[in-house]
Amino acid sequence: MHDVHMAEVSKEFARCWQAAGVHIQNQAQGSLQSWLRANLNPPFLEHLSFRLGNQLFFIQLQDVDDVLEMPGNLGGLLSIAEGCKGHACLMPMQKIAGEWRCAATGWGLIDVRTEHTVNPVALISDELIEMTDWELQDFAVQVVRSQLEKEGRQLMSWQGNPNVDPSIWFVGSDGPEWIVVRAARWPNRDVEMPSNIADIAKSSAKLTNKGNFAVVRVANSNDPFDPMAEKFGNFLPLIRGQGLSVGYEGMQSLPPFEFALPEVPADIGRQLVTELIGWFENLIKTETLLPKVFTGVNAQGRQFIVVMSDLDLDSREHIDFMRYVLHKENSVAFAYKMRNAVEVCKEPKIVQEQHTFFSGQVGKYIAVDITSEAPDSWAEGMKIIRRSSTEEPEVFLQDLIPKPYKPCEHDAKYAALWLGIREKIQWRDRDMKSSVDKKPIDFALEVFANILPFPFQDSNLHNRELIDRLDLKDAASAAKFQIVCICVALFLIKRAAREALVVKFFSNYKSLEEFNQIALEANSVANSIIEQQLKRCVFPNYVDLQYFLRWDHRYHQAAAESAKTNLLQATLNCALRHATFSYEDEDAVVAADDLMFIEFNRIFDAYVLELRNMLGEQCLH
Repeated sequence: MHDVHMAEVSKEFARCWQAAGVHIQNQAQGSLQSWLRANLNPPFLEHLSFRLGNQLFFIQLQDVDDVLEMPGNLGGLLSIAEGCKGHACLMPMQKIAGEWRCAATGWGLIDVRTEHTVNPVALISDELIEMTDWELQDFAVQVVRSQLEKEGRQLMSWQGNPNVDPSIWFVGSDGPEWIVVRAARWPNRDVEMPSNIADIAKSSAKLTNKGNFAVVRVANSNDPFDPMAEKFGNFLPLIRGQGLSVGYEGMQSLPPFEFALPEVPADIGRQLVTELIGWFENLIKTETLLPKVFTGVNAQGRQFIVVMSDLDLDSREHIDFMRYVLHKENSVAFAYKMRNAVEVCKEPKIVQEQHTFFSGQVGKYIAVDITSEAPDSWAEGMKIIRRSSTEEPEVFLQDLIPKPYKPCEHDAKYAALWLGIREKIQWRDRDMKSSVDKKPIDFALEVFANILPFPFQDSNLHNRELIDRLDLKDAASAAKFQIVCICVALFLIKRAAREALVVKFFSNYKSLEEFNQIALEANSVANSIIEQQLKRCVFPNYVDLQYFLRWDHRYHQAAAESAKTNLLQATLNCALRHATFSYEDEDAVVAADDLMFIEFNRIFDAYVLELRNMLGEQCLH
């Protein structure tokens, strides 16, 4: 299958490529009419190619100083040269005084196989060389491509390898479409559709379900066109360089293929919003704020990312535009970020910047509010001040994937805008395999990567209101209480993940020992993520990874010994022992036990609810 590749070459390579083309044109001592490749559209098997007489030449440029990045590779060059019975050549180039020049004498071509210089004129002969299947396929693709250009269609990608499909990608009326092109060599009048057309459609389904089939009929222009030519052999072969008669009646639209879609991950919306928050946090470290970003993903895992501030669109229309795009792309989940200013103090008046992250998928909508640790700058990092998860949109700002879709009066405007930017924005493929198809360690990594960082950012575990409710009098107690809460949250996350692993994967293992090995690997993954989070936090000196691991063991041990009590009671009892524990420079939390019990209970309930939403109701009982 041929995956569409839209990466553009660098401007410097384009200048080098242009200089190489001019050099070859000059060597031909006139206008070289038989260029086969003289464009910079990917994919790149060769950089330039042309026919001279009855010979074909395929060229890959090389920077003798090995500075310029060149698209393509030697394997691609050899494959097309061999498929077309042509000459694979290298052309050394060098930048001198700001100008690209050929770094070899004469035509500047070097045979890849022999490393001898190549003089194309000297290789021309009187031999009648029949066109190869690759040549004929490449010619057929050119015919279809030319027709699309005449119709004003935007070409995305094309290639002439007869063993690779699709042959062409272009922008149709409703977005990307693909074409499988086949050439019929006279006296064959037609070509059957490939038997694997459904596989081709499936491999292209991430971009579109719209496919086409095109047949180009080709004959020698001097052929007698005997109706009985196939039976009696009365036809002329297709000779390289001779005239051709072409028959093309247009492409045939294929009916949409129906495929069983992969299971949409139950937490895909959470994954998207977690990614946006991660980008936001990373940019803060460079003293840069993430602009208003919008992303969506369809059931095949195709994800788009749009910087809304780059659009020529009134901000009041952003919600309707996002709703239209999600509908147009058949998206199953979305996430976006918006910026607010919140008054945090009236006297003196202090307005603090706040960023809200929304995500949604059917049955699960998330909102996260983030602000700066310091009231007037992001220098001290960020903190999460609110997080909610609901089965229905809380506000209209989350209601972006209604079923059925309700058109608005500006949809025509949004359609034109989306068509204009669709191929320019960032796209990527996500892993949308169901949890059944995932390996246990992949499942654990995904869960831990999405959830474990949250307790370290959760302002509900450390804020002014919490300190007031507990009546904490010193900073050491406040810090210690936050650490205890983080330990409780990490324990619950690890336990829930292990229980989810048991439910999803235990039946695949022959023994408990085999499964325990996987559980240990998953625990190592979790610990490495915790260690990374610790590097970003400022905690008392007694807190390090070993501290968290030591208390994690104690929480799990308390849960294991709680046969006579439930998990809640065992966790709260251990948390209270943890809070009142003191050793050397680690002080106990100075607060009333009953008040701490209330707060631990609140935190336990909040995390259990979220983890059951993510991993299943069977967790944490």
